[in-house]
Amino acid sequence: MWPPFMFMNMELEEKAEEIVDEIDKSFNLDTFNRKLQSRLYEIHRDEYKLKLLDFVTKEIKDKMDKHKADGSCQRRYPNGGCPQDKKCISAFAYIEQEYDKIVNDINIYGTLNRYNAHVFGETFSIERKKEIETDLEQIVISGNIELLKGQQELSQQITNGFEELKPLLHLLNKKNWVELLKGQIYAAGIGLAINPENLKKLISEILTQLKIES
Repeated sequence: MWPPFMFMNMELEEKAEEIVDEIDKSFNLDTFNRKLQSRLYEIHRDEYKLKLLDFVTKEIKDKMDKHKADGSCQRRYPNGGCPQDKKCISAFAYIEQEYDKIVNDINIYGTLNRYNAHVFGETFSIERKKEIETDLEQIVISGNIELLKGQQELSQQITNGFEELKPLLHLLNKKNWVELLKGQIYAAGIGLAINPENLKKLISEILTQLKIES
């Protein structure tokens, strides 16, 4: 027999899939937000509410990865700005709002089974998030990265990708955020036929400038 927490995880994963399905059905994400709030309201324990938000975040991240992998987004929007990605980023903002509400209630009222906010691993501190956001803005325009010199289109795509990654600093743990960063840079470079070995060096150099261990 499976332990009770496994049944709860399965139920939360099903709810997460149902919520994320609303992204494709809603033009302005109203139905997504209503569905998210409705499913959270059905859950009485704070730790399970937070876990649902983590599952929803993971589902959306997987959705973005699959969308980028099929190449249609890159072909139709070579300079970034894909509507599907924008909807996913907006959905992350709704998740962050609900997360903040729950954590605020926990801080005020407490909870019997306080959930570890870092359920999927260590997160960046508030100070590091601010530093990384600032560094992301400076990396490309500083002109200090040799492999980006003369690569205007690649530089623009990486800059656009950085803008999409900033809000995810507040939702993903270190490991997942860094992997997403690597994936975005690599996908942008491969789409422009950049040598894979040069892309690995570029990723390493960017992580070094961000003071992040690869």
